[in-house]
Amino acid sequence: MRLFRPIIAFFLFTLIIISCKDDPKKYTESIGSQGDVKYLLKNDTLTAFMMGGVYTFQGYGGADKTFGLIKAEMKKSPGDDGFATDLEKVYEKLFEYPFHISPKEKLDSRNVLKSWWDISNEHEFHLLLTQLQDQGHEALYEKCKAVLDANGGMDADLDKIDYAKDSLTPDAKILLQFIKNNYRSFNPSGIKAWDLTRYINVVCLGYSAEYIDRTTGINYALSALKSARAVYPNWNKYYYDFVLGRKFWGGDTATDATYQKLTTDMQKGDYSIYRYLPLK
Repeated sequence: MRLFRPIIAFFLFTLIIISCKDDPKKYTESIGSQGDVKYLLKNDTLTAFMMGGVYTFQGYGGADKTFGLIKAEMKKSPGDDGFATDLEKVYEKLFEYPFHISPKEKLDSRNVLKSWWDISNEHEFHLLLTQLQDQGHEALYEKCKAVLDANGGMDADLDKIDYAKDSLTPDAKILLQFIKNNYRSFNPSGIKAWDLTRYINVVCLGYSAEYIDRTTGINYALSALKSARAVYPNWNKYYYDFVLGRKFWGGDTATDATYQKLTTDMQKGDYSIYRYLPLK
């Protein structure tokens, strides 16, 4: 499976309305840790899908266009009683499984999974999710970081490293150079968020491809959320590592700045759910 391939950052599908769940929600009146907000929402399923939210925002055309779609769906305005609850329902509608279930979209989603991940069947799909959550690029980063540290860290001479001895190909020099150049930028959490963000996007594609049903997909997403909460205290740190991980991958440098800006823009403003729905 090609973990070096990205998930497509734009929708190949027409977006549909998804019914909002009737699950009871809990609300806490407090000041949120990620902005001056009045209410913190408690909705683990939505939180899990917002881990892949950067791809959904990009698919809708960026932060401004996405917020425009959200505002058009809202019945309440900022400051109104029930605004946060209304916002939550709109995000459920637009961000939880944002792809169609139809014969055409099934074919489109399967083509995407085949093209970018070399996934041809349900078994391979489940293996990919396991690999992304348990290893992914995080495992490669950790290996490269360990080799770099064993050879001097920031002062390592990359030309003197025995790549074969460390079970690395000569191409790994590019990755080691990136880690060396950004040595102090990496957090102890590494680039786990990069893998988990792609994981959620793959879950959404798998649902549309009919490799999984809705409940199974939610369970997968909640499993990824548990992994994220083990290492990330908030959305800012999560998406910081996503951006760094995407640069480490290096497969689409032309859009690095776009994604870096988007991860900031989508967390701003009254209509950003990231200000009301904490990661942890």
